[in-house]
Amino acid sequence: MARQNYNRVGVERVTDEQIAAMAKTGVSDASTDLSVAERAGADDKVAAVVAENAPQRVSTFTPEARVWIEGNKELNTEGLYGQRSLLAIRPEDFQQRAQFLGRPLTVADLEEIHGVDTSAPASMDCTTCGKAVTSFIRTAMIGRDGDLRRNPDGNITYRGQAVTTGRPLAVHAAHTGTCLYKLRNNLEQTKKLTSGREVAKLLHSHSFEQANARLAGIQGHFNAKDQEKQAMKQRLGARTGGDAAGFSNGANFTPRTPRGKSRKESRNWNAE
Repeated sequence: MARQNYNRVGVERVTDEQIAAMAKTGVSDASTDLSVAERAGADDKVAAVVAENAPQRVSTFTPEARVWIEGNKELNTEGLYGQRSLLAIRPEDFQQRAQFLGRPLTVADLEEIHGVDTSAPASMDCTTCGKAVTSFIRTAMIGRDGDLRRNPDGNITYRGQAVTTGRPLAVHAAHTGTCLYKLRNNLEQTKKLTSGREVAKLLHSHSFEQANARLAGIQGHFNAKDQEKQAMKQRLGARTGGDAAGFSNGANFTPRTPRGKSRKESRNWNAE
């Protein structure tokens, strides 16, 4: 009976021949195609195989798109949406997007990513400084795979100048930069990064369309919870509204003791 080439836990054994071949070619993974590794001619043969099989790198921008991006002051400004020292879209994000599409980004692609927030009002007071904001922008978020991030409805998710916050809860707006940072940090909460450093935990900023949808969703959630709570009280036999105060269907009643009189006084109020 031929000996099975697996150990007791089902992991395939590496044979003496494979060990010798790996030592000769510099490949540390026995499953790698050694002929491809040998052709690569590099010290890191596994990395060479990965590079050979990777899709061809494409240019990030068309010539027209490069002129557009270099002339866009907003996308070249750090802290645009309040995150200090960070760009709204990093250069590597654009490259990932181009790689995802399999072609250089065009002006139309860039306008889909960044532009005017058409869902915003014509003007709105900045919650931070009190001055009017007369122009609003929005920027899409690019995932690690290069695709644009979307909400459960399939719509592109945008950063913007609208923040759902306050008491009562409402949609607020701010100028980009420091004003938006202060609005997003109005709760003054912090979070700890993996490095151990604590930074401000900022509220989400959205386009106005998505901020209003978020507000409606939160209000709908709390309204549904209140209705559920009231319905449960009624099923338990609790009285609500005017009945809870001893009224009949909320109607007024005449007290037995006239206003300004004491119940302790032994007087016949009705005789007066």
